Formats: sequence, C-alpha cells, structure tokens
Amino acid sequence: MTKRPPQPQDKYILRLPDGMRDRLKAAAEKNNRSMNAEIVSRLEASENVGKFLEEFQILKNTNYHQSQQIKDLGRASDNAFAAAKTAQQISRQLIELLMTRLNVGESDIVAITGPRDNSE
Repeated sequence: MTKRPPQPQDKYILRLPDGMRDRLKAAAEKNNRSMNAEIVSRLEASENVGKFLEEFQILKNTNYHQSQQIKDLGRASDNAFAAAKTAQQISRQLIELLMTRLNVGESDIVAITGPRDNSE
C-alpha cells in the first residue's frame, strides 16, 4: 500500500480578540469537533447567510413588484367598474330620451322586451 502525499492546505495565522479563543474552544467541545472544524463551520455558515440574504432581497423585490401590480390591477378594475356604471346610466338616459321622442311608454317597452332588471 502506497502512502498518499498530504493535501496542500491554506494556512492562515489569525489574531483573536480576548476571550474569543475560549468561546471557540467551548463551542467546538459542545459540537464535538476541533477548533479548526468549528472555525471552518462558522465561516461556511456566514457564507450561507450571505447567500440567504441575497436571495431574500431578490424575493423581497419580487414581492414588492407583484404587490404594485396587484394594486395597479385593483385601480384598473375600479376604473372599469366606474366606466361600466357610467355607460349604464348613459344607456338609460338614451332609452328614456328615445321613449320620449318616439312617444312610447315604458309599458309598451315592457310588452316588447320584458321587465327591466332594477337590481342594482
């Protein structure tokens, strides 16, 4: 069996603030890993947090734009409803004007078309 050469690893000398080494050591013991593994784990977690925050910001922006579109659709719907109501009122006025000009009463119209729906 041949012996593999050790993998090259980056080494970095790090100065820690007072008390941090003790906290890292306690956390490493609690998590059943070496201090090096604890430091690497925390660095990886901080990278994941950065990615999470980027994705969160993208989702937040998407949500904002979608809510703006919903508000715009709501306003357009309100405007369409108001326009339809106005058109209905104008239609009624035109019918009344035609009835007056043609000298036709509502009972004559009802006999031809059936009763008008006054539900609104």
